Amino acid sequence: MIKKMMCFCVLMLIIPAFVWGEFLDNGDNTITDTNTGLMWQKATLATTQNWEGAILACEALSLSDFNDWRLPSKAELMSIVDYSKYNPVVDAKFTTENNYYWTSTTYAKADEGSTTTFSKAWAVKFEDGTVEGMPKTDKYYVRAVRGGQPQVPKTLYVSMPAQTSSWSAGELLPISWDTAATDAKVSISRDGGKTYNEITGEKPNSYSLVWTVTGPASDNCMLKIETGTTTITQGLFSIKAGSAGGCNDLPCIIQGLQVLTGK
Repeated sequence: MIKKMMCFCVLMLIIPAFVWGEFLDNGDNTITDTNTGLMWQKATLATTQNWEGAILACEALSLSDFNDWRLPSKAELMSIVDYSKYNPVVDAKFTTENNYYWTSTTYAKADEGSTTTFSKAWAVKFEDGTVEGMPKTDKYYVRAVRGGQPQVPKTLYVSMPAQTSSWSAGELLPISWDTAATDAKVSISRDGGKTYNEITGEKPNSYSLVWTVTGPASDNCMLKIETGTTTITQGLFSIKAGSAGGCNDLPCIIQGLQVLTGK
């Protein structure tokens, strides 16, 4: 009887590893959630706000040299809720009130006349994790968030690296965006977007780059792509210490291109 043997090739170089989430206190009044790639305001805003005021307060916030804060969506705020805890239902690293916090997500509900009203928004109560639609005129607590990127048709969007992905020094990191730009400048930040350093690598076309990852390690990495008319950032993701056995020869470059092209 002839025994057939099957060989499997595992391409460890180009597949990002997703890390188990943890809250990292950055020591500057911000906390990074490695599970979602979002950076949070550690404290609560000093005053309660109605819904519109909460949105404006977050957009006006300048904290730890960052000025791109926003009011979190319902899904984003729920991502830090920990139902194994109580009063408050969130990690102790956060300074939290045991009352409702606004989200940016409108609570839409049809009334008896089949007319949809938008006078409420979702709020999360951090005493016990209750989620309710509350009148937008009510005043509740506010915590700001930053990170991620909007995906708007016909605008620049970074499709790789993925938010929350993790890479090691020496790995080939395929970077791609969805708008052709021959003069695109690609930069990386390791401090959440405070400072950036330009990176270079193999550039097979006008919307991708293959970069050999270098240290130092950080869980607050953010990518910035500038096309001359448009700038977009993507993050947060991680670079880990140590080496993955870097590879810069032709086969590795081909593997990186395969990731970029999907072939």
